[in-house]
Order: sequence, then structure tokens, then C-alpha cells
Amino acid sequence: MILNETEISNYPNYKFYAMKTKKENKERNIKVRQVLLISIFLAYEIFFSTLFAQNNGSDKINQEEVKELVESISELLGEWYIYPDVAKEMVSLINRNLKRGIYNKSESLASLAKSLTDDLRSVCNDKHLVIEYDPVTVNSMKVRENAKSADKKVVDPMIENFRQQNFGFNKIEILPGNVGYVDIRMFAHTREAGLTAVSAMNFLANSKAVIMDLRNNNGGDNAMLQLVASYFLGQDDEKLIFMLEKPEGVIFEEFWTLPFVPGKSMEETPLYILTSKSTFSAAEAFVSMMKSYGRAKIVGETTKGGSHGTKYLVANDNFYIGVPHLQGVDPVTRRSWEEVGIEPDIECDAEDAFDMVYEDILDSLISQNSSVGYVNSLGYQLFVNNRTELAIKTFETNVELHPDFAVGFANLGEVYKKNGQPELALKCFRRSLELDPGNTRIKEKIDQLTLIK
Repeated sequence: MILNETEISNYPNYKFYAMKTKKENKERNIKVRQVLLISIFLAYEIFFSTLFAQNNGSDKINQEEVKELVESISELLGEWYIYPDVAKEMVSLINRNLKRGIYNKSESLASLAKSLTDDLRSVCNDKHLVIEYDPVTVNSMKVRENAKSADKKVVDPMIENFRQQNFGFNKIEILPGNVGYVDIRMFAHTREAGLTAVSAMNFLANSKAVIMDLRNNNGGDNAMLQLVASYFLGQDDEKLIFMLEKPEGVIFEEFWTLPFVPGKSMEETPLYILTSKSTFSAAEAFVSMMKSYGRAKIVGETTKGGSHGTKYLVANDNFYIGVPHLQGVDPVTRRSWEEVGIEPDIECDAEDAFDMVYEDILDSLISQNSSVGYVNSLGYQLFVNNRTELAIKTFETNVELHPDFAVGFANLGEVYKKNGQPELALKCFRRSLELDPGNTRIKEKIDQLTLIK
């Protein structure tokens, strides 16, 4: 096995490498290589517009600039857009509208960008295709490109903003029952976010199950996909997780799980992924690969539907364009999710997905260990973590499983009482006292509730 090693982060006491295995396709003789310049499946148009658009685009429209902008966009679409015939249609449309003076009527440069985007998408319905008015980001793109040409390192404001968002790892916690939860809002590149991702994965490593929340994830980079996927798919047998193809079906690039990740593998840990109509691009790639390999249960809504690999290019000093130029394909199904999205295994409103999944996991945990001590402890953890409805359900299950457990009825009564259900609480306390007649504490609770009643 020939390995091409790319260092992506330093890890305590040893170096952490992202290794891409070089594989040969006998029919096509493809050399797999890592392309760091391509922001594959990247929905950074959303990030750029929200994080870096310091100018509100209220500048007056300059007719000459509009003409030059349309010419630049036309050239970039002709050179890069994934479907040349569609590119010609788009170019024809925006040039017709330019001649009709439609774009000169825009109220601002930001509204001009939106008008151009809307017109282009009216032809192709490609959610990755975007025109953005953002001089700050354009300048950052130019600085990076110039520094790259001069082989220099620069301080990238985009990376600093991502760092302020913890590189997309919005929330991570261990829920009652030792259930891991991680809310990932974007897949930032491992060059900057590798150590954050490794820390997050190792924090979850001892969980009984993991809930990965991608409901607000708009995309990201292939390197982070490889890293996170490798924790859940294992390293013993490298797996092809997604591909980029040219329009004619020729494979441009393949992406495999990594042969090594720091820490404990979670390939045996039950994985649940939450999705919404906003789950997009690289997040969809992750959902697709985990679903195709039967590795995760997908719960929520059908995803947004964007599988194109996209290049972000400077149009002029004020505008940049995101141009889809490759097709993302699930290597197992050999299908793209462009426009159609990915259907969940269990469909529900996105806002209900977490509760549905967590309750299902708790039921599974109780079915695996129904001992009186475990179920009672689980109910208590839920109660003190303010998950009252789940605590009630768990304590109810406990007394059904163990009808002679006096403490179980006492605990259920306590939760009922604090949940504003005194009659049910009184019933549970009385049953607890029947099982443990000498418990003066329970007698006091009964007397208090009787007086209140």
C-alpha cells in the first residue's frame, strides 16, 4: 500500500497525519490525489455573505461596472460551469437582460448580485451557483492567491472567523444515559480544524450511542468529511466514501476513509444523524455515505439537494462567483443527490428529530439493561438534567418492570409532584408506602399532599 501523507494537525506526543491511499482504477488508470484548491461541496457562499460582508451593498450602480461584471461572469461560466450547454443558456440570458437595462435598475450592488444569481438559477436550478457582493472576501481571496503564488503565508480573516465559531463544532455534550451529542454547523478544513475535530471525536468515544446534528450544516470541505467518517467507518478496511466526476462520467477524484485517526474508533457505536431541509452540500455527502454503508440511522427531513463541487472565483474587485464544475456521486449507489436531496430513514419535522431519536436510544438502552438500579439511575439523571417528560417515562418503565420496588414509586411520585401532577404523585407515594410501611419520609409527603388536596 502506497501512502501519500499530508500533515493536517499536531496532536499531543505525536503527529497526526491525514493519509490518502493511492489506489489505481484498472479501467481508467486513475491516480487518486488530494486537491486542496477545490472547496468541494462547499457552501461557503453562505458563510462568506454572513461573516464577511461588512459593506451592505448600498453603493450606487455604475453602468460600466455592471457591463464589466456581466462580461466577467459570462467568461467564468463558459470556462468552468459543469454543463457547457447550460452555461451558454445562462450567459445568453444575463446578456439579454444587460442589454434591456434590467441590472442597471438594481437598488444596490447587493441586490444586483441577488438579481444575477436568481437569473442564473432560473436556468439551471443549481443551489451552489451564486454571485456575491462582498469586497472584503474578494480582497481576502486575492491576498491568498497572491501569497500562494509567492509561496508566502498570510493571516486569513476567513479562518479567524471560522475559529470564532469553533470551526463549526457548535455544541458537544454527553446526555443522560451516556449518549453523545454533537452539533456540527460546517465542515472546516482539517488544516485549521483538525485538532478541534479530533478532540470532539475523542470526547464522544465512550458513548453508548452518538447523535450527530447536521440540521444546520450548510457544507464544508472533503478533508473534514474523511476525518470524521473514518472514526465511524473504521480503519481496518479503507472504504470509498464519495467521488467527484466530470459531466461525461469520468472520475475526477476519489475520497477514501483514512488508515489512521488518533484515538478510539467508533465503528461499533450506534450513530444517528439529524437532517433538515437546510442540510446541504458536504453535509449531504456525509449523510449519503453513512446511509449507503448502513452505518447510521437518518432522522428528520429530506436534505436540500446540492452535490456539485464548486470553485469560488473573483469576478471583479467587489464580486465573486461560486461556479459548480464537478458532480458529487455516492460511490455505493452511483447516484448524485443534486436537486433531489437525500431522504431520511425516518421522516419527521426537523424540530422533532432530536426528541424522537433520543427517546428511541433510551428505550434501546433500557432493553439492553433493565436492572432496577440502572433504570432508576437513568431516570434520576434525566430528572436532574431537566428532561422531565423523559424522566417520567423512564420511572414509569421502572415500576412496570419492577412493581415491588418501593423507591421506584417514590421517585416517580416525586417527579409527578414537581411536574404539577399531585394526584398521580399521591398515588405513587401510597404505593411506595405499601411496599415500605416504615418509611416516615413517604408518610410526610402523603400528609403534605393530602392537606394541599
